[in-house]
Amino acid sequence: MSQVSKIPLDVVVECPKNEIDMQYGLDTLKGTSDTMSIAAEAILRGRVPEKRTHKSDVRSILKNRFTGSYGVNFTLEVRDSFLRRRLRQIGSDTFLEVLTYFIMEALYLDSEELSKPASELVESLEGISDKLVERLKEPLTEMHKMNKYFGHDLRIGSKKKNNQKELFRLNETTSRNICESIKTQDDEEFEVVIVRFHSITGNGRFYIKSLKVIESFGFDSEIQGVRDQIRKAISKNLHENNTLQPEDGTFMRIKAKKIALPAGKVIKYLITGIYL
Repeated sequence: MSQVSKIPLDVVVECPKNEIDMQYGLDTLKGTSDTMSIAAEAILRGRVPEKRTHKSDVRSILKNRFTGSYGVNFTLEVRDSFLRRRLRQIGSDTFLEVLTYFIMEALYLDSEELSKPASELVESLEGISDKLVERLKEPLTEMHKMNKYFGHDLRIGSKKKNNQKELFRLNETTSRNICESIKTQDDEEFEVVIVRFHSITGNGRFYIKSLKVIESFGFDSEIQGVRDQIRKAISKNLHENNTLQPEDGTFMRIKAKKIALPAGKVIKYLITGIYL
């Protein structure tokens, strides 16, 4: 048998009893397998897999169960020799950091500040990032079955020797984000002050003059060709205002779509253009 690189992980359904509904539990585990394997293969190969089969080079393999809520150990296994070399070059910590970043993006959540190696890897994957985030939404919906129907949170963790780290958690908030959110069709104009911005990932937070609130923002996938120009303008606004309170800063006019829940709560703004 050919060599295999393995990354040990676990998935835990946080339920009061050490048992779960079999049908929705299997759906959740399948969603977990697809989410992790699709993201992993895309990061390593530099392109988003259209479909997965038993011959896929990156697979999720179930291991033993453990007690305490409902937990299952599993491994991400990389079989292809080129992808194994790529994983060694990246390093498992940076790899999992970037994998978590793309999953958080698909859930419309802010990520923690990325390390320099992770930022550089995300930048190198810019050409596939929008497609990957969109590709992850279907399996992430499946991952939420236990939360949607039974209210149980789900957490994914990495296991390294005796240390365990939570990578991300799915709960009622992420369930609403992935299952109920809608992107508005029409652009709206806003005057904003940039209060935080990561130029590599394209994510940040801005203060909206008319609403007097600070909200999360990113880029709409349809403005790929003008991102550099928009990034420079946003970075400039951040630099001009970094010593001021947002309401006292220099405002810039933008166009954006909204990602909103049915009740109207906006969970993220997607910039579609700016007025220079």
